[in-house]
Amino acid sequence: MNAMDRRKYLFFLLFSIVFSLFLPVESSLGDFGPAHVETGLNVNIIEQGSPSLSIKVFDAFSNFPISNATVIIWNLNVPEKPRVGAGVYFTDENGVCVVSGGYLQIGHIYRVYAYKGSFERNMVEYVPARYKEDIAMFGGLVNISLALVPGALINLEEAVYIVQSSTPEERYIAVRVVLDKPLNYSFVNEYGSSPDVFYLGLSKKTVIVPSGVPFKLEAEVFYFSKERIAIEKETFYIDNNSLPFVMDQGSTLTIKLPIHSLRRSLEYVKSLWLKASSTIDEAQRAGFTVFSERQMLTGVAGEVTEAESLLLGASTKEDFEKVWLILRKSFGELSFISTVIQMKYLVGKTNAVYLSGVMAVFSVVLGSFFFEDNKRKLILSILIYMAFIAILYATHPGAHVIIGENLNLFLQSAIISLAAVLMVVFGVPRVWKERSIEGEVSWRSALSIIFSMSKRQIRRKRIRNSLVILSVCVLILAFTSLTSVGTVYGVVSERVNASPPSDGVLINRWNASSNVFLPLGLGDVDVLSRIVSAYNVTVRLKNLPSSKPIVRIMNPKTNDNWLIYGVLAVSPTKEPTYTKIHESVAGGEYLSEDGYYEIIVESSVAERLNVGVNSNVTLEIIGTGITVKAIIKGVMSREKYDGLVDLDGKPLGPIRFLADGSVRRCNSTEVMIINLKTAEEIQKLIDARYILQAPRFVVPSEIVFQLAKGENVENIAKSIILFFGYNVFVASGNSITYYHIGSYLEVKGFAEIITPLVMVVLNISMVMVNSLYERREEIKILSMLGLNPTHIRLTFLAEATIIGMVGGSVGYMSGLSFYRLITFLGQDLVVREKLEWWWSALGFALAIIISLISAVRPASLAVRMYTPSKVEKLKISEKERTARREEIFRTYQARELSMPVKLLPSEKVFFVNYFISSLREMSTSLIERVENIEVLPEIEDSRGRLTTAIKFDYRVGPPEKRVRLKNTLTVVKSPDEEYYRVRLSSEPETPGIPESMMERVVDYVNDVIMYWVKNKDRIVGGKV
Repeated sequence: MNAMDRRKYLFFLLFSIVFSLFLPVESSLGDFGPAHVETGLNVNIIEQGSPSLSIKVFDAFSNFPISNATVIIWNLNVPEKPRVGAGVYFTDENGVCVVSGGYLQIGHIYRVYAYKGSFERNMVEYVPARYKEDIAMFGGLVNISLALVPGALINLEEAVYIVQSSTPEERYIAVRVVLDKPLNYSFVNEYGSSPDVFYLGLSKKTVIVPSGVPFKLEAEVFYFSKERIAIEKETFYIDNNSLPFVMDQGSTLTIKLPIHSLRRSLEYVKSLWLKASSTIDEAQRAGFTVFSERQMLTGVAGEVTEAESLLLGASTKEDFEKVWLILRKSFGELSFISTVIQMKYLVGKTNAVYLSGVMAVFSVVLGSFFFEDNKRKLILSILIYMAFIAILYATHPGAHVIIGENLNLFLQSAIISLAAVLMVVFGVPRVWKERSIEGEVSWRSALSIIFSMSKRQIRRKRIRNSLVILSVCVLILAFTSLTSVGTVYGVVSERVNASPPSDGVLINRWNASSNVFLPLGLGDVDVLSRIVSAYNVTVRLKNLPSSKPIVRIMNPKTNDNWLIYGVLAVSPTKEPTYTKIHESVAGGEYLSEDGYYEIIVESSVAERLNVGVNSNVTLEIIGTGITVKAIIKGVMSREKYDGLVDLDGKPLGPIRFLADGSVRRCNSTEVMIINLKTAEEIQKLIDARYILQAPRFVVPSEIVFQLAKGENVENIAKSIILFFGYNVFVASGNSITYYHIGSYLEVKGFAEIITPLVMVVLNISMVMVNSLYERREEIKILSMLGLNPTHIRLTFLAEATIIGMVGGSVGYMSGLSFYRLITFLGQDLVVREKLEWWWSALGFALAIIISLISAVRPASLAVRMYTPSKVEKLKISEKERTARREEIFRTYQARELSMPVKLLPSEKVFFVNYFISSLREMSTSLIERVENIEVLPEIEDSRGRLTTAIKFDYRVGPPEKRVRLKNTLTVVKSPDEEYYRVRLSSEPETPGIPESMMERVVDYVNDVIMYWVKNKDRIVGGKV
């Protein structure tokens, strides 16, 4: 500023002062400008270059100045709160105040509020307003103006009750003023836990609203969702019985929050009820059995009606809590219903995909039963499969849902399943052929003939065997529709393999997947006392697990310090009842119930800090800026701390994360034990330091209590689980029972199935015995033709197996249809629907097993009656068995076998050389020897086939009994193929040699080729 400007400014300042002495006060502040201002405290003379702020406050509607309005100026660069004369000022009769001097500092940022009223006297004339932006102060004067809206004050009483939270505790709430018609002026319209409330110094239960205009309040309540493990919010409106409020200027109104929050909770539960009802109806239309869920839903409807009736007359805290407890119970039951339905959908859809494979097996079984010709079998199997898929869609709810949601997935599964089964049944026998010995009947051939004979026998006696199959079908129908061995979702109890330290009940929210706990509600203890008759109730507090330290303990004299990773806060008088924690103190005293800032640490920690019992230390709560003085009340023994066990069988103590992400229990040197009062006081200090979202020092981790004798533990555990969603551990004697929400195996209806099962067994047995006597001549002929006792027994067992397979296939499908029909008619069978795919396999296997059991006695009787000897199976030594086989089974002609290998043209030379090398290695053996190795050059025949032959003689046995076989390994490539095939031809030099000799040649060549297949890359690469 130059000299001329300075002289002009001083002249204008002196003129203003003199002029104001002679004019009335009302007109001295008609306009903004450099002037003295009556602030209610003093008059500040603005010096040239110093920062100053002039605030004009006026009525938003009349534009008249507002005198004695409160102006709050926050210095955002310092933590100190404004006070009168240093951040809190009042306007003069012209609605103006000017601030200058030491409070305003160059370079600092300021936030300005204005209102008129007294929060202490619960009276407000004008709604607080905040200047539109924060002000950065530099040299000179800043002029601002604030328009205030006439206002009134509302006091909110009591806690918010929301059904989504397990406790009606004080929580973060934002209350907004919503006008029917917006005003052209801005004002503070958000209260509760908002920053403006902090800066104004208001109570969180105070709301200031514009007067003379219709409005309602919108409340947002934040809570921790235990289902989603996240912070969520619920919104409800506070109105005048569905009409807006209208208040006079300066008036006050008291509103009880529980009434309006419970109305919203009631609406929310009703919406969940309607959603659950719709879900149940939809599940029933899909084919799921929902009788128990519908019964529970009916009970919830009665509870909601009761809560709605009680809410109409509720006025006290006890009334509100009773309504909330009923709604909370209904909420838990509705959540349970929703979870059960979701599990049914999941299990049904998942298993329906696999059921197509079972339907394919059933179809092929029935197709093979009716026809012998493979072509007819194939066609009928496909037709039956299509029919079964249609029945599955109509009877199995999971198939109905998955076809509606993802038809392509189900079709792919159905096509692949049918193709795989058809390939196994019709394709594999054509490709895989069992190696046979001339004169010996192979098991594959014998079984094929036996089952073919059994099918003909069943079809020959159609009426009788149809009735037998029908009985099996009815048995499996009853087994499928009237029994239940299924996975059920609900409250599960399990025994824990550990011994508890005492009797009691422990509640926690242990996350098994991450092996850490989730916090309980702050008010859960109070709620628990209302739903359970318990005594010695106490809560434990722990810090949330972290890889970083929580507390630093410092010796103020030596500056020695130690880091603590786990804090455990307990009730000193109640905790020893459950865990004997007081016995871990090896020196000094145990904590007192009412003592403040008493701590217990491990003895080695005290030594490293150079302190002893009753020594003073400083606790720094890391990350909060809070430090407090504490006293070491006692020191604990490492061995005794390590031996502490909780009521759930796990070690007692907080846990921590390690650098690799794993978790473990804090060891004794990482733990500090305090009482609940000390934890509460430290949290108060942290809350006072933070405006919003103060960090939690410790959180509720477990609740422990004891039950009176005679209480039904299971019912209480179920109530707690459905109400809170927590885990419950009950320690009694030397056992621990763990109750939680999960799946378990339910078994029903098996006692009723015993009678039809016995009847079916007797029926099949009688039919088989009758068949035995009718087929006496046939069995004699089969015996004379060479069938041994085992073959004769298998004839009856095969017949029973076919009856079981056919009856089981049809019975399972009939059972699904019968169950669907009964539920469609509205009848409850008291058993679960068969959603799992293995039910089909179980019914199929049961039918076969029952049929085989029924046929064992008749089959054994047939063997004894019609075989030449009572000795069914001759027991001879292995040496004698080998000698007999060599004597009986002999070969007289050449055999040609295809070898399991294909060669690329580039591999052919390597393979030939490898095979010749292997033959030469056998040329020096004594017992088995290869001789006369000859490789014929590759030739091309008239059909264009390229052929390379390797001839060799294979001699087996000692010189006096040596036999020779002439062999040729042929490598052939056809014109239409891109690879070579390998065949082996073996011919006895002298006809009639034992078949086993030729088998030894085949086994040798097969072993050589298998080695090539496994080591081809190394052989071709020249590493062998």
